[in-house]
Amino acid sequence: MVQTEFQDVMLPDPQEEQKADAAFGTAEALQKMARLDPVSGLFNRRQFIEDFGFGLSAESNDEQNVVVLLTLATTEQFTGIIRALGHNFVDEVVRHGASRLRELLSDEIRLYHVGQQSFAFALSLDENDDAPRILMALERAFSEPLICNGIPIRNQVGIGLNRSGGVVFDASEALRGAFVASQDSRRKNKSWAWYDESSDQAHLRSFRLLADLGRLMDAPDQVTAAQFSLHYQPKIDLQTGGCCGVEALMRWTHPNLGFISPVEFISLAEATAMITPLTRWVFRQGVAQRAAWHREGINARISLNVSPINLAEPDFADFVLETCREKGVAPEMMEIEFTESAQTMDSELTLAQLSRLRDEGVRVAIDDFGSGYSNMRYLRSIPADALKIDKSFILTLDTDDKNRKIVPTIIDLGQQLGFAVVAEGIETAASYNTLTDWGCDEGQGFFMSKPLAEPVFRDWYNSCSHPKVA
Repeated sequence: MVQTEFQDVMLPDPQEEQKADAAFGTAEALQKMARLDPVSGLFNRRQFIEDFGFGLSAESNDEQNVVVLLTLATTEQFTGIIRALGHNFVDEVVRHGASRLRELLSDEIRLYHVGQQSFAFALSLDENDDAPRILMALERAFSEPLICNGIPIRNQVGIGLNRSGGVVFDASEALRGAFVASQDSRRKNKSWAWYDESSDQAHLRSFRLLADLGRLMDAPDQVTAAQFSLHYQPKIDLQTGGCCGVEALMRWTHPNLGFISPVEFISLAEATAMITPLTRWVFRQGVAQRAAWHREGINARISLNVSPINLAEPDFADFVLETCREKGVAPEMMEIEFTESAQTMDSELTLAQLSRLRDEGVRVAIDDFGSGYSNMRYLRSIPADALKIDKSFILTLDTDDKNRKIVPTIIDLGQQLGFAVVAEGIETAASYNTLTDWGCDEGQGFFMSKPLAEPVFRDWYNSCSHPKVA
């Protein structure tokens, strides 16, 4: 600043003004850059939210405001491209995808790059137009591979549409809804999908369950035990009628959501790293229960389910055997059940761990035989002691002539290969008697007993010398 000799007034210094202007220009440029994606050169998610923070506007009352979001590929596909060709190549894929999109959209439509492989724009559509021309054009355009550096990249595009609707418009939430719809379109093998609240609620429920599951795994034992428990379904020696073991089945009673089916939360856990702490919690509880039963004179082997993912963990066999040692439980009183999969059968580590557990005395059972992988080549050499026939064959045994041919064949094959054969899903006296006549070794099902809470199982076990029916 410059001070005059006539008054104590500070006048602007021209040089400082130029610096201020330059600084302002730089700040403005930086602000603009912060709203541009450096890879595609398009406006980014931040700019989308700023542009539509006060909602979308349709040109007439007969039109709807719609957010359209397109994802170029699945996360798995992008990861595979990065692994094979590197991040720079992925950037090229994104730029080619953006260019193809830009060619299809009119100049009036602003295109945004809102995620690594996701682009969004807003449309005003006639409320009766469920298949607008622009979407059909997108479908046709992306049915052709993107050619990047001479390499054709097959697209796995998902397109989601979300009506803005209502008085309140949350731009961030509108994008999220459109993204959910884009995933639904790919999952349902559709060209595009509208946002569906019921589907979204299912996604939100899954996210909540995983979050709560993670908190429970880190919580003190008494907190976890307030929601998690094991129920025990008896296994019956079909030739003597006595109880020879139990299968431990996990139960989750959520404080707000109530009973959560194992089919739901275990499949979620298997899709994440959560399956490891979950399985190990079940093992520790099961082994501790086996130790308690030993003190009470209950002589029943406990069978615990493991995921193929668990069997691929390098320290899994160490964990199982160490847990048995800590609780003073003989490995012979424990069994693991696993379902065949390509991952299981093709892994040297998995097969080595199964062999070690079996050598130490742990019984190994192939679960759900006949429903999935069931490769006869692996059945010949897999280190296992028992074969569990999938319940889908047993539930209709009384009425399905084909199953009445298949099941005795499995029993005979399994026994000739040295397996104890177990039938699960026995729900009628007729099925029970038929399997007994066919020489099946063991069985479980509601005819004998449903899964029981531990105190109820104890009473059931002690109720008679050869318990059959609960």
